[in-house]
Amino acid sequence: MKLFRDEKGVSPVIGVILMVAITVILAAVIASFVFGLGSKAPKSAPQAQLVVVKAVNGSAKDYVLIDHQGGESIYLPDIKVVISNSSASKVITPSKGDVSINVTEDDYFEVGERLNITFNKDLANEGDTINVKLIHAPSNQPILSADVKVRSS
Repeated sequence: MKLFRDEKGVSPVIGVILMVAITVILAAVIASFVFGLGSKAPKSAPQAQLVVVKAVNGSAKDYVLIDHQGGESIYLPDIKVVISNSSASKVITPSKGDVSINVTEDDYFEVGERLNITFNKDLANEGDTINVKLIHAPSNQPILSADVKVRSS
């Protein structure tokens, strides 16, 4: 009496199924390394409602005032300010002392606060239109881009 009859085809079928499973698992592991699965996803820029209040051509320095009217707080060391007119452009970073914040002592630009950005006199004259951009450096995305006419103090 034979217990096992014609079972010659079982072993190759199980082998093929195992090979397919191993191939799928390897493909998933390789894809997770290649695409990072979100571990290296770029930070997104904070979403905030910012308004350029005015640009002033002052006696000592020129400055731009920006109000934070809503949305997320902005970590100041993460922003780059680019102020440009048709003939010149200046990149201002908070670490160089070109940026001062009213109302708070921390490193965050929050709702209800005003950002005071100072820059050199040679950038703009009264009546010039300048472009003010706030760029979130980690994501390299703009938070604000606005054109404003320079007034005298």
